[in-house]
Amino acid sequence: MRRVLAIGLSLLFPAFALAGPPEAWRKPAADMVAWFETSGVGYGMVTPDFDCQGLSAGVLQWNVGKGSLWDKLLSKVPAATFDATMPTYGADFRAALAKSKAKRLEYVRGFQTFANEESCNGNVRKAVWSTEGVAFAKEVSTLLKSAPVVALQQTALNNKLDGGWQYATWWAEAKRGVGATPTYLEFATFTDTLNFNGTWKEQANASLVEEFRKDRTDDDVFKEILDYLAAAPDDQYQRTEARKNATLWKGEGLNDEKIDLLVFAYLVATHLTKDHAKPFKLNTISRRGAILFEGGWVNGENVRFKSPPSH
Repeated sequence: MRRVLAIGLSLLFPAFALAGPPEAWRKPAADMVAWFETSGVGYGMVTPDFDCQGLSAGVLQWNVGKGSLWDKLLSKVPAATFDATMPTYGADFRAALAKSKAKRLEYVRGFQTFANEESCNGNVRKAVWSTEGVAFAKEVSTLLKSAPVVALQQTALNNKLDGGWQYATWWAEAKRGVGATPTYLEFATFTDTLNFNGTWKEQANASLVEEFRKDRTDDDVFKEILDYLAAAPDDQYQRTEARKNATLWKGEGLNDEKIDLLVFAYLVATHLTKDHAKPFKLNTISRRGAILFEGGWVNGENVRFKSPPSH
C-alpha cells in the first residue's frame, strides 16, 4: 500500500531528480567515506598488505594488487612530483607501479613482514612495515598529501559522491516513483555501499527488502539483524565492533526508511560470496548502521555522524 500511494502521489506531483546531491550534503558524505576508509587519517593514509593487495593508499584506499593505485590515481602524477616528495623511493616506486602485478606486489611487499604470507585474512596475515618500510610508507604518505595528488583524490571522491547519488536515485524511484530524489540517509547509505561493496541490484533491492519485511514486525526484523551482529563468527573482521553495535543499537527508534536501508545492508552482507569480500559481512552492516543511527563502532572506534538538514 505504501508503494502504491507513493507512485500515485508522484504522478500527481511529479518531481524532477537532481543531477547530483545538494552541495550542503557533499562534505558530510565525503567526510563519512574518508573516515570509513582511513579512520580519520585522510588523504595520506597508507595501509600495508592485510588483504593480499600489496598496499592500499589514499582517501579511497586504491591498491597495488588490482592496479587501481596506479591506473586511477598515480599514473596522472608527474615523475617530478614523485621525486620531490619521495626522494629515496620515488623513482623506483613509480617504475614498479607500472609493471606487472607480480612485480609491483613483489616491490611493496619487500618493505613488509608477515606472520603468515599464505593467508589473505588480515587477522592471520598480519602485515607489518619493516624498519625500512616505515620510511617508505612515510614517503608514500607525503606523496599522497602533495597538492597535485590531493586534487586528484578530491576529484575522485566527488565522482564517487555523484555515483552514490545515482545509485540512491535508483532506490528512491523504486520506493517512491519516477522522479523521486534521495534523502540524505539514502544518499549516504548508497554512496558507502557503492564505495565498499559495489553496485547491488539483483540480490539486494527494494522488492527484496519489501519481501524480507513481509508478515514480520519491525522489531522482529531488527532483532534478526542485531542477533546476526552479536553472533560475530570467527571468520569475520571487526567482530568486537559488531557485538558492541548489537548492544548499542538495541534501543534505537525505527522508521520505515531506516529499517528498509538496514535490511538492504543486511541483504548485501549476507550475499557476499567472493573470498576477498566474505570477511567483511559484519563490517558492511556496521558501517551502514553507523550512518543510519548517527553513530556506531567501526574500525575500533565509536564514530559519530550527523546528518545535515534536508534540502
